[in-house]
Amino acid sequence: MPRLFLALFPDAATRQQLQIIAQSLNGHGLVTVSPESFHVTLVFLGSIEEALTSALAQKIANLKQDSFELVFDQLSFWQRPRVLSLTGSQIVPAIRSLQADLIQLMSEFNMTIDSRPYVPHVTLAKQVLFLPDIKIKAMLWGVRSFCLVESMQASSGVRYQIRKQWQLANKN
Repeated sequence: MPRLFLALFPDAATRQQLQIIAQSLNGHGLVTVSPESFHVTLVFLGSIEEALTSALAQKIANLKQDSFELVFDQLSFWQRPRVLSLTGSQIVPAIRSLQADLIQLMSEFNMTIDSRPYVPHVTLAKQVLFLPDIKIKAMLWGVRSFCLVESMQASSGVRYQIRKQWQLANKN
């Protein structure tokens, strides 16, 4: 069964901004993730059957959410998974609302839900041992859609494939 999650994937301009931030880490001996892997996980679904995936996707298509903006303005080091992530000092209510709606849909299907507090983040580097002393410029991410993504093992590591995408409503 495929390993699935729901996530935000950047458009080309946002991916380029993320890549510039990630490249600034290379001088500190950190190995960054590939730009194709940049994303913000909303909800991890796990390994689920296609029938459940289809039913969940149909429910998700009925969600009504407006587009929104995220600001990422700080680096965060998480010692346990040993990752360096781009995070925001403020979490906008819109992403919490979207994530809560997705979790509500999961609960309707009796799916396991991660109970850890939600922190929107973009992983920039893995196998990190310290938080480098780097100042970053705040980055704006315009969120216009979210995706159903499959995580696949490849010889070069994990690869992500977008299986379905839903547009958010334009704010007036």
